[in-house]
Amino acid sequence: MEDVVKIRDAIRAARMYYYQGLTTEAIAHELNMSRSTISRLLNFARQNGLVDIRIVDPNEHPQQLEQKIVGHFNIKQAHVVPVPNNSGEEEWLERVAQHTAYYLNSIFDSNMILGIAWGTTLSAVSRHLLPKTIHDAQIVQLNGAGNTQTTGIEYASEIIMRFAQNYQAAAHLFPVPTFFDFAVTKKALWEEGSIKRILDLQKRSNLLLYSIGAVHAGIPSHVYSGGYLEKTIMPNC
Repeated sequence: MEDVVKIRDAIRAARMYYYQGLTTEAIAHELNMSRSTISRLLNFARQNGLVDIRIVDPNEHPQQLEQKIVGHFNIKQAHVVPVPNNSGEEEWLERVAQHTAYYLNSIFDSNMILGIAWGTTLSAVSRHLLPKTIHDAQIVQLNGAGNTQTTGIEYASEIIMRFAQNYQAAAHLFPVPTFFDFAVTKKALWEEGSIKRILDLQKRSNLLLYSIGAVHAGIPSHVYSGGYLEKTIMPNC
């Protein structure tokens, strides 16, 4: 009952703030609440998907670095997340993850398939997701997570399930190794019906979300820290 009242109050405050353009002071006066309570309600509305904030740039002019990336790699669009000069890699990761979570909400919708990888950055993105109710959406794992030390299922599934629960979407795990020791093993496994179903979902994905880690970063990629790359090179990986 308490949650129902809080949601009701948050929606009322959000409508007055965003639709009517009232200040938090005016809203507080009208609802007979303190300004701090109104601020908390507006923050609650944003964090729980009751408010969907989008930034629309009619000019779509990329910044200098974004222009260089777009031109060099011949892609349509790039987003460069600004960070303070004196910030560390943890701050970089959190800002990129938060920006990605907000941007994903603006492009992922009902009846779509989202293919996602796993790793340090994707784990951070999953923690910053903003609830959005959509219908008949699917989340599919792009990369296998098993190695010689672990199946990787617990780590990968935690990330996948966060995305699925956030969007109320169906989740599809990919229970195979990250790297195969022998090509013939992969070829045989790829013929299994259960694996073919996942591969088909991957091919039909409307969006693909993944990251590229750095070997010597202060916050290393999970591929490097999780024991996926060994010193000995196996044939046919």
